[in-house]
Amino acid sequence: MIETFDLTPSHVGLGDLNEFALLTLVANTHYRILTQGTDATPREIFDKSGEALYPSVFALHLRAPIARPIEAHALWEKLSVGADVRCFGRSFLDVRGVIGRAGEVPETPETWARAPLPSVSWAGAWTLKGEVAMPAPTFVENVPRAAAPPELLSLFRAVQSRGIIAEAEGPSAPSAPVLYPVEAGRDVARGRQMMFSQFVVVMDHAERVFLTERVWPAFPCELVECRTTLERRIFYFGNCRADDVIETVVEARLEKIASPSGEDLPFVPSAVVTLTMALTDKRSRRLVALCETRKLLAIPRTQAGLIREAARMFARHGEHTPMKEQK
Repeated sequence: MIETFDLTPSHVGLGDLNEFALLTLVANTHYRILTQGTDATPREIFDKSGEALYPSVFALHLRAPIARPIEAHALWEKLSVGADVRCFGRSFLDVRGVIGRAGEVPETPETWARAPLPSVSWAGAWTLKGEVAMPAPTFVENVPRAAAPPELLSLFRAVQSRGIIAEAEGPSAPSAPVLYPVEAGRDVARGRQMMFSQFVVVMDHAERVFLTERVWPAFPCELVECRTTLERRIFYFGNCRADDVIETVVEARLEKIASPSGEDLPFVPSAVVTLTMALTDKRSRRLVALCETRKLLAIPRTQAGLIREAARMFARHGEHTPMKEQK
């Protein structure tokens, strides 16, 4: 399914497209696919006993090309949002999504991952009280079937068994936890759990605090505002409700990056910040999520001072070396 509409303040306030909005827009289209032909809303998908189910996300992978950052899609621009949903059995969901300007999204979902556009995929399942459940047949009969389990589901199970996304190369320097109190109204509806896309907001908060307050030398705030996501992988093991507090442990490294050949970019791709995060519920001590993110420092060509600041950060923190908190 491909939907086209204007990007408005109801999606992004007065800014341009961001990662949270991208995920939410793809989720909106995927909900329409799940309820197509049922006359039901996403809150009215039931199992055979009449219990309401929820489509939970287990693992997510987002990618954006250097030449088409997420923020390149401006407020009031006409967007095309594509989503493709497949069911494996009646419980598991394999979701793919892509965003582009009007007319840019290919009709064939199998080509979306190769298109030079921001894209996302996730593996999930229908759940009831946190456990995998099975909707009544009428609710999934219009959803195309997958021949095999979602690839991300296998990766999720491997990460879950290891407790880490990947073994670190070289020394490790995890931060002290960055705290995030979950507030009703801002982060979550009272009585419900956080939507999967809201975790990006929590992670970006921890990332900003770590870079501008924890490490030494600290990153200038203006430089941190130049970040744009190239890639993010999230593995969800739990969720949070209002009044919970999330503890996020951050580890970050810098790496060099070359400008893509043949591209006339309006910014200087000065470096990539690679971050790994572990999110834990402070009260229960249970692991909520693991995340690995690559953010590009994309500095406007007119900001010569910030380009020099990026070079200073690279010189002080080094390449592939864990950034250390100030004592």
